[in-house]
Amino acid sequence: MKQPCHYLLKRGTQQDQEAVDNICQDFADDFVPDVFDDWINLDKGGLYILEASETGQAVACCALYFITPDLAWLAGMRVRRGHQKLGAGFYMTQELVNLAKKLGASQVSMMTHVHNTPAQKLSAKLGFQVQFCWKIFYTIDIHERVLGHSPVGGPGTVTCLSRGKLPQEMLLTSRMFFLPGFNFVQASLEGMLQDSPGDRMILQVDHHMMVLGESAEREDGQSMFLINRILQIKDLEQVQESFKRLFAYLSDAGYQGLGLAMEAEDWENVKAYLPPVLTDEMGGYYYYLSLGL
Repeated sequence: MKQPCHYLLKRGTQQDQEAVDNICQDFADDFVPDVFDDWINLDKGGLYILEASETGQAVACCALYFITPDLAWLAGMRVRRGHQKLGAGFYMTQELVNLAKKLGASQVSMMTHVHNTPAQKLSAKLGFQVQFCWKIFYTIDIHERVLGHSPVGGPGTVTCLSRGKLPQEMLLTSRMFFLPGFNFVQASLEGMLQDSPGDRMILQVDHHMMVLGESAEREDGQSMFLINRILQIKDLEQVQESFKRLFAYLSDAGYQGLGLAMEAEDWENVKAYLPPVLTDEMGGYYYYLSLGL
């Protein structure tokens, strides 16, 4: 039987890169090493390392950062295989929640795959509750989609709308939005537009579909378009063609990849109309968890 260990939490620095790389090597195609520099240089929060007090070995890592002044986010929790189920993940999460509160957070949130039962049990012990379930497509190869699925009847019309052309009812809705890095916030569309960077835009496709999205860049330099929210789908029978036209438009604009998040319930309503352009297997289901402080 594995014996429990005692741990020490510290804020990561550049000197911890090798240790973090070693922790992450057990996880296939892990993104954490790619964002290491960004996380250790955060002004508020940062990348934190958990060390076994007896040996000084780094056994876990996790990032704490702030999306808004009072909304903290936990991301990239990784525990070295030999220290899993010894309490390292629980201890680190608990300590980071306490730290987030000291730094002014009134809420801490995180995301976990629906099949990640250990993370769900751990978070439930600390009081986290499931708020939403999301269907997330992290990286869709736009070029591949365009080559394999040309829109019927030509490229159609994709229009970039200004805020003034939006139907008023859209400005009054309040929903969850995801931001670059797949962090979720509760905000009205009006608030999102007021705080939006210059590269956030609303695209209308053939009057059948409208999306809110923005330009982003992956760690490997790939140009991405992230759809924060599908604002409107008027005709489900046309949604596949609408996505084909959107892919063609984004490809012509120089984008290489697409990220898309939808509430799981919305995805269930449209997924039968989208193959082979978008299929269920291309994305995953994730829980959005939240803890009030």
